[in-house]
Amino acid sequence: MSKSRMNRVAWIALAALTVGLLSVASCSNASSDAKGSSAGSGGPVVLRVGDKTFTLEELDAKAMKYNLKPYQDLYEHRRQAIEQIVNDMLIDQEAAKRGISREDLMRTEVTEKASAIPDADVAAFYEQNKAQMGGRELDDDLRVQIRDFLTKQRRAFAQQAFVKGLREGVKVDVSLDAPRVEIVVAATEPAKGPANAPVTIVEYSDFQCPYCARVTPALDQIAKAYPDKVRIVFRDFPLPMHPEAQPAAEAAKCAQEQGQFWAYHDKLFASQAQLGGESYKKFAAELGLDAQKFATCYDEGRYRDDIMVSARSGQQNGVSGTPAFFVNGRFFNGALPFERLQAVVEEELAAGKKEQS
Repeated sequence: MSKSRMNRVAWIALAALTVGLLSVASCSNASSDAKGSSAGSGGPVVLRVGDKTFTLEELDAKAMKYNLKPYQDLYEHRRQAIEQIVNDMLIDQEAAKRGISREDLMRTEVTEKASAIPDADVAAFYEQNKAQMGGRELDDDLRVQIRDFLTKQRRAFAQQAFVKGLREGVKVDVSLDAPRVEIVVAATEPAKGPANAPVTIVEYSDFQCPYCARVTPALDQIAKAYPDKVRIVFRDFPLPMHPEAQPAAEAAKCAQEQGQFWAYHDKLFASQAQLGGESYKKFAAELGLDAQKFATCYDEGRYRDDIMVSARSGQQNGVSGTPAFFVNGRFFNGALPFERLQAVVEEELAAGKKEQS
């Protein structure tokens, strides 16, 4: 397995080899107050109060105001089920076409095409990820675990490639709407990308949250991959558990006054261990900002209320931890990898083209 391929699967592997270490993670708060978009009436009647009736769709619209996440999770599970249904159908059709069993087809096209894992790949995977394995030595038992995972992963890639070939030329039309909330973005909010981009990603973040720092490179990749199609908007959501999140957010707003929000944003995430005290003014000086203007802005707490307004909007939209994202109003929580963000962006672009046709 190549080094680049190893890097792409490392976050999945660690989820299998360590307890929840690289599952989608976030800094979380204890409470939340969700708000969802209203849906029109429709569906079966589930409630009668006197002569007044309420449909399932109306009930869901009300429920989403309290918590959107279960509806997003249900949507994701349904999409996974759709993919599995399509894949199973095409595999069964191909097996029937060849006159062999499904098991024989998968053995020929997947198992036998996934080559054995050499010792060098096992050792390379261990070296890349040993920091997340609690200092465990590469003993025989761990070698077996890593080799087993990489074998399953290689077979998964082989199956993915096989099914992709089967799906070529097959028309699949999915009519399943994702739950969304309406997010209104002000012109004054820090953003990357054109205001009229077909996809808008609104991120709620905390400068002291390690998972927010972890997701920043993935967002940078999205911005570079879709410079004309994606707009990324940053919103503050400082958590009470992080005492430097609020002052760091205020400092970033002061940097924004001088047109340096994103440079200061990157500096804060790259320097999380140094947050606090005079570090904010020091960072401003290192970035070449006007020191006096920055100090005046920061010392007087000019943007303290703005940060609170940003956090309150997140709470109203169901955010309880960071990082949290709304991609064209679709809610996602946790440090999503680039591949997952890219898949959602592609879905939204495809949906936009479908609406225009």
